[in-house]
Amino acid sequence: MLKRLFEPPAFPGEELVVICSPFLPHKLARGYSNPQGNVLESVNGIANRNLRHLVTVLRDATDEFIVIHCAGTEGEDLVFRRKELLDSTNDVLKTRTASAPRPAPSC
Repeated sequence: MLKRLFEPPAFPGEELVVICSPFLPHKLARGYSNPQGNVLESVNGIANRNLRHLVTVLRDATDEFIVIHCAGTEGEDLVFRRKELLDSTNDVLKTRTASAPRPAPSC
């Protein structure tokens, strides 16, 4: 991220998506390093353009796995079964007393 700090956006609408908190405690996240501070580079091989694009890619994913790659993290991609992520959402929200899921923004 530091190498891009003073650079203008590479294309109109580009935003760097930074993971700004550690994993919420859940069995799906066990075994991974803390991703806090990492810049998301791609999901399932699709280069990330901005936060809205990330939401769209995740919402529309149909692959069995969600593979998250962050810039500068050679060798440690975050790999989750898509169905397990969806199934765990309510548990995580209850545990962390977060509000109910909201619909994804339209692009």
